[in-house]
Formats: sequence, C-alpha cells, structure tokens
Amino acid sequence: VAVVVAVAVVVEVAAAGAGAGAGAGAGARGMSGGKQQHEAKRVANIVSEVLEEVQSEDRAVRLGAVRRLLELPGEASGRVEHDLARLASTDIDKEVRLAARSCIERLPHDDQVKCAARLAEYLKDSSRHVRADAADVLGALGPAAGAHAAPLVALLREKSSVVRRAVAHAIGRLSDAGAEHADELAAALHDRESEVRRGAVRGLGSLGTAAEPHAERIAQLLQDPSYAVRRDAATALAAAFGGESSQQAAKLAAPKLLALTLQDDDAEVRKSAGVALAALRRGGGLCAKQLAAALTDESSQMRLRAAEALSPHGA
Repeated sequence: VAVVVAVAVVVEVAAAGAGAGAGAGAGARGMSGGKQQHEAKRVANIVSEVLEEVQSEDRAVRLGAVRRLLELPGEASGRVEHDLARLASTDIDKEVRLAARSCIERLPHDDQVKCAARLAEYLKDSSRHVRADAADVLGALGPAAGAHAAPLVALLREKSSVVRRAVAHAIGRLSDAGAEHADELAAALHDRESEVRRGAVRGLGSLGTAAEPHAERIAQLLQDPSYAVRRDAATALAAAFGGESSQQAAKLAAPKLLALTLQDDDAEVRKSAGVALAALRRGGGLCAKQLAAALTDESSQMRLRAAEALSPHGA
C-alpha cells in the first residue's frame, strides 16, 4: 500500500510539473505572439500615416514619408505601391523620386509586378520627363516589368531623346522580355543623339549573349565621335561577351578595342577598352602580340598604355 501511495504521489507531482511547464510554454508563446501583434499594429499605423503624408504638398513631408517606408520590411510598402509609382515617376523633387524608387525595388516580386503595371500607365504621360522616369524605374524592376516590354519598345520612336535613351537602357534590363526586342534595340545604335546611342549600347550589353547577332554593330560604336559612346560600347562588349565569349565576337571587337587601348585620346575610353580586351579572353589572345610589340614602341606613352592593357586588371 505504501508503495502504491508513493507511486501515486510521484505521478501527481510529475503531472503538476508537466502542467506547469506547458503553462509556461504557452505563456512564452503568448508573449511572443503579443510582440508580433504589437509590431504588426505599429507597422500598419505607420503605413496608414504614410498614405496620408505622401499626398502632402510639402516636399519635406513626402520625402519623410517615403523614408519611413524604407525603414520597414519591403512587404509593408505593398499597400502604398500606387503612390510609390506616382512619386517615382511624377514628383517634382528628385530626392523624393529616388527614395520612392528605392522602396519599389525592395517590394516583394508580386508587389513589384503590380507596381510595374501602374508605372506603365505613366509611359503615356504628357511630360517627357515623367515618361523617362517611368521607363527608368521599369528597367530597374527587371523581369518583374517584362510584361511591359512592348510599350517601352514603342517609345524608341519618341521625339524626345531623353525618353528614347531611358527606354533603350530599360529594355536591356528586362532579361528574356528585353532579349525578344534586341533587334529594335540595336536599331537605336544609329540614333542621331549620342545619349540615345549610349542607352542602346548599354541595354544590349545587359542582354548578354542575346546581343551576339549585333556584336559587329556594337563594335562599330568603338569609333563613335562621342567619347562617352566609345567608353560605353567597350563596357557593353565586356558585359555581353566577357569570359567565355564566342570567338566570332572576340575577333570582331578585339582589333578595334586594341586601337582604343593604345590610341584613344580619352583616358576613360582607353581604360574601358583595356578592361574589355582583357574580358574577351580570346580577343585578348588575338591581340597579345600587338600589345607586346607596343611595349617597345619609341613613344613612352604608347609603352605605358600597352603595359596597362597587359596588366592583370586589364587597365
């Protein structure tokens, strides 16, 4: 009997302890859940305030509102996606536009897709600057904005060079959707405005091997009158065909890159050409003898440029 009583007591104590432990665990979970609810409520309150503040006529209030969003998790901005699209495209203050763009880039993918649809509406705005800014942000969203490649391509025929440049660069950042329009983008390489040619060549550089059919046209821009176009063309060749690039692209580009590396008057162009020549491994090999020969050139400047191109960093 004593043994039975003792066992019963032990069982009761154990049960009581287990109950206490379970109660403590439930209490801890309750506290954790309470903190989560409190945080969710705090975030919701901030978002509600921001929804009002972004409508303010005071630039400082709008900027402050967007910066408050930047301090919250990206998904918290989902409720403000339409306002962010408006601010990123139309706000008269550059800081506000850039802050709104940063918020958009932090949105979850699904919210970015929704925001892209709203941004696409601003491609029809009467202001060329609004159209250009909308295109730029769409490009920054990359594949999330892929559904709007067609209206962007249509703007390559815009009268405003500001819009054409922004659109050309944006198309190249749309990944597969942009690659489908590589031909239209390549046509912009011959635009009369140098800034548009820059946007087009940078866009093609972003497409990687999808730009290979246009390697020769990109290489032709290495002789463009604008130093900025020449520099961007060299950078685009490295971006699109660097590493294990096709031998055809390397053969096309290497001689022109060599000429730029050794002879261009602009230091930034020479540097970009040297980096590109190093990136095009087969191209670098094709020109190795010429670069080595330039190391003994009677011109000290030519010897220096050749040495820079042959350095491990390519410049």
